[in-house]
Amino acid sequence: MPIQGTLLLTWTLMYGFAAALYLIAFTRRHVEPELSRFGYVCIAFTVVSYARFRFIGAHTPEEAAFALELSAVGRYLLGGTFVAMCAGVSRSPSMLVPFAGLWSVLGILLVLAGVHGDLTPEGSYTVKPAGAAMFALGLILATGALLIVRRQRGHDPYVRRVSSAAAICLGAAWLDAAISALALPRIDVLAYAGMVGVGMVHWTLLDRFGEATEELARRRAAYAASLEDLVQKHEQLAETEQLAAVGSLSAVIAHEVRNPLAVIRNATSAIRKGTHGDRARAKLVEILEEETERLHKLAVELSTFAEHGKPNFALCDVASLFDRCVRRAQAQYPRVRDGEIRFEVHVEVESLVGDRDLLENALHYLVQNAVDATSGPGVIVLEARDAEIDGDPAVELCVVDCGEGMDPETLEKAATPFFTTRSRGTGLALAIVDRIAANHGGRLSFSSQKGEGTTARLLLPRRRASQLPSLLDVSIADLPAGSTVP
Repeated sequence: MPIQGTLLLTWTLMYGFAAALYLIAFTRRHVEPELSRFGYVCIAFTVVSYARFRFIGAHTPEEAAFALELSAVGRYLLGGTFVAMCAGVSRSPSMLVPFAGLWSVLGILLVLAGVHGDLTPEGSYTVKPAGAAMFALGLILATGALLIVRRQRGHDPYVRRVSSAAAICLGAAWLDAAISALALPRIDVLAYAGMVGVGMVHWTLLDRFGEATEELARRRAAYAASLEDLVQKHEQLAETEQLAAVGSLSAVIAHEVRNPLAVIRNATSAIRKGTHGDRARAKLVEILEEETERLHKLAVELSTFAEHGKPNFALCDVASLFDRCVRRAQAQYPRVRDGEIRFEVHVEVESLVGDRDLLENALHYLVQNAVDATSGPGVIVLEARDAEIDGDPAVELCVVDCGEGMDPETLEKAATPFFTTRSRGTGLALAIVDRIAANHGGRLSFSSQKGEGTTARLLLPRRRASQLPSLLDVSIADLPAGSTVP
C-alpha cells in the first residue's frame, strides 16, 4: 500500500473515531446540538476520505468510477451537514438549512441514478453539467452559512478559531471544484483539509473544558466560602435565638412558680399568726396542699417536656394502651368513675411500634384534655385506624370529645408551650404530646369548632427511626407573649 493510501486510511479511521466521539458526547449531553452536527460532518469526511482511499487503490476504471461516485455522495452529505452545523453554531434559525438538506438529497439521488457523471471510454470519470451545477450550488450554500456564522458570532474567539478552520476546508472544496472544472488530475484536497477542521475543533473543546474546569474550581471555592460564612451566621443566629428562648422560657416558668409561692407564703403567714379558727385553718391547709400539688405537677411536666431521650421502640398493643388510659382516667376523675363521662373504644389496628410508656402518657394527656373540656355528661371516643404519613404506612390514634371545642385562635396555639385557657393548667400537656409525636417521627393535629367538641389526632409511622427535636426547638414565637399565662 502506498504511503498516500496508508495516510488516507489512517485519516478515515480518525474521522470515524471523531464522529463516534461527538455523537456519543451528544447522547450524554443533549444541550449542545452542535456536537451531533459536527459528528455528522465527521461522518461525511469519513466517506470522502474512504472514497479517496478507494480511488488511490483502484485497479480498474469501474473501481475508480465507484470511488468517485462515493466521493460525490460524501461531498453531498458534507454540504448539508456543514450548513446545519453552521446554523447550530450561529444559534439562530437559518433558511439555508432546509435548502441544504434538499440539495443533499437531490445530489445523492443524482449519483444513485447515474446522471451525476459518466465513465468515459478512456477510463476516466467526468462530472456532467447537472452534477457540476449541484456542486457549485452546494459551495454557495456552505459559503453563505459560514458568512452568517462570522457575522453573528465573530466576536467569540472560539467561534473565530473554528470558523477559520471551516474556511480552510471550504477553500479546499472550492479548489477541488476548480480542478474538476478544468479537467486537471484529481487530488481531492478536501479529504486532507478536513483534518484541519477536526483538529481545530478538538483544540477548541480542550480549551473550553480547561476554562470550564477553572470556572468550576472558582465557583467551588466561592461556594465553600459562602457555605462557611452561612454556617457561622447560622450558628450565631441559633445561639442568639437559644439565649432569647431560654430567657423567655425562664420568664414564663418564673411566672408559673411565683403565683403558687405567693399563695403558699400568704397561707403560711396566716397560719403562723394563729388568729384563725379551726375551720379557716383547715381551709388554709387545703390551699397549701393544692398549691404544693400544682408546683409538683409543674415540676413533673417541665421535666417530661425537657426530656430528650431516644424512645425505646417496641411492639405496642393498641387496645392495651387505650385500656390503661381509661383506667387512669377512672382513677383520676370521679366523673369518669361515676359514669357521667363514658368511653367508647374502636380499634381497627392491633399494634404499632413505639415507646409504650411515652405513648401511654401522650394518650393520657389527650384524655385529660378531653375530660376537662367536657363540662357535663358525655362520651369520649378512642379510635385507632390505618393512615399514611408522607406516603408511608402509619397509625392514627384519635381522642374525640363532645366538649366546649376551641375557636380558631385557640386551636392554632393548642400545642404551644405554656399556653392554656384553664386557671389551674400549666399549658405543657399538649406540648409534651407534640414532642412525643415528633420523637416518634409523627405529628399531632387537632380539628375543632367552638361548641362542637374537639378531635385530637396522634399520627405515628408504623416503623420509623426517631426524630428527636431539641428542647430549644421551641422558638420565641412559640411562647405566649408577656407573662400573662394563667
